[in-house]
Amino acid sequence: MNLLHYYFPPAHPAQSRKVDVDVCAYGSSPGAIMAAVQAARHGHSVALVVNSAHLGGLRASGLGNTDIGNKQSIGGSARDFYRRIGAHYGVEEEW
Repeated sequence: MNLLHYYFPPAHPAQSRKVDVDVCAYGSSPGAIMAAVQAARHGHSVALVVNSAHLGGLRASGLGNTDIGNKQSIGGSARDFYRRIGAHYGVEEEW
């Protein structure tokens, strides 16, 4: 997966930017992020547009372990994410 990373600081309300992409995902939640990642994994050009300076929502704020409940119910891209974090720390999964 070849991802290009660009950051455009917030524009003055009188300014606008045009970016040509296949998919535009809006929001800073894990759902918006994963939608953008999956689209990129499938070869689409993607813009992730966020409305705050904090990307990732509660999952990025350290509350992931307290909100899991049944670990067996988590799968797909989310499970892959937790396994990749685990690999970084030398464990199977890190919540």
